[in-house]
Amino acid sequence: MQENSFIEYNGNLSGKYVINISYIDGWPYPVTLKFKKGMNKGTPTSWIQAGFEYGFKDADVARAQLEKEGWGGLIWPKDATGFMNFNRVIGPSSVYTYSGPKPQSYNGWLTKFPVHGTQIFGNKEENAVHWQIAFSTELDKTGYSKALHNAMGKPDKNGKYGFYIAPQDQIQGDFENVEESNPCTITVYPLAKASTM
Repeated sequence: MQENSFIEYNGNLSGKYVINISYIDGWPYPVTLKFKKGMNKGTPTSWIQAGFEYGFKDADVARAQLEKEGWGGLIWPKDATGFMNFNRVIGPSSVYTYSGPKPQSYNGWLTKFPVHGTQIFGNKEENAVHWQIAFSTELDKTGYSKALHNAMGKPDKNGKYGFYIAPQDQIQGDFENVEESNPCTITVYPLAKASTM
């Protein structure tokens, strides 16, 4: 497991690009995107508000929101010894699928939201399986989504927060068909302070 926040970029679209921020797996640093120009055509995955900063700026605020929503078990605890000293959050996708060493704190989260349970989505949808295939409208109701969205504050004018929390979270996470003439500023914020590095 690497300590990283993840930004994906694809530029194979003949004068257009796709970019997104992912909080699906593990992350320590908050990352934001800001576009110079707006775009209101195409599908919701192409909509952009000019000058709006997508993403949250303070990891401590995100961690506090995870605790408030009852999803604090995803926070990797600080450990002063060895390679386990990560300052990060691990998303549900990785908690369900990662087979390496996990901190004891994850046991409580996995007891609350077990792999084969139905507590997250209800009905007969198993937590781990459905997390991988759920779309934004379902994900927006989960504690993980609420915590990260609350850490950011308000979405853009279209209701978009601008980052993924699960593999199928395209409506919230994708910026597709962005013209190369529309520059995007990527900012990496410190772990616990809302000021640019």
